[in-house]
Amino acid sequence: GSTVYSNNPALILYDYLSDTRFGLSVPTTQIDTTSFTTVANICDEDISLSAGGTENRYEANGIIYSNVEPMTAIDEITGSMLGILSYSNGKFMLAGGKYIAPTITLDEDDFRGGITMAQRIAKVVLFKNRQQMVIQAPCKLSAFKLQVGDTVTINNSRLGFSSKIFQVADWTFVSDETDVGIDLVLQE
Repeated sequence: GSTVYSNNPALILYDYLSDTRFGLSVPTTQIDTTSFTTVANICDEDISLSAGGTENRYEANGIIYSNVEPMTAIDEITGSMLGILSYSNGKFMLAGGKYIAPTITLDEDDFRGGITMAQRIAKVVLFKNRQQMVIQAPCKLSAFKLQVGDTVTINNSRLGFSSKIFQVADWTFVSDETDVGIDLVLQE
């Protein structure tokens, strides 16, 4: 294939990860191309402007200097498309770009223990500048099908959650002599 200029942030990130001269030289076999294509298509969606016309949902225009730390460059690229880059099952995966309805609901029966909550000041994300809730949820294996970036509906009477939507920020498999499950960090 040929290489052409693009201001699509998902394609820029793919190139930055895989490029052997200016990028991180990640083999393309370690990149989930389906997830990158999905987010690239989201970035290219036409959004109607109030003054008329349309523009792409997300674009990235800029330069990545060689003295910039790779994580800083990745954060800047993903930030331009509300993306989340994760590494799972030996591959980099890209999620985000726009709201995706939850595909799973976790109730009290799905948790192995109590949910803990923490507050932090969120970065300004589009039109949001508010406190976000972050919870740590020790789940049973019913949460195994979730991935970082997925949205999930939480019902928990003790915390007063009824169909409250969170995004999976971290996912850890837990296994020892007495316990097996998935520990989730969920962000509002």
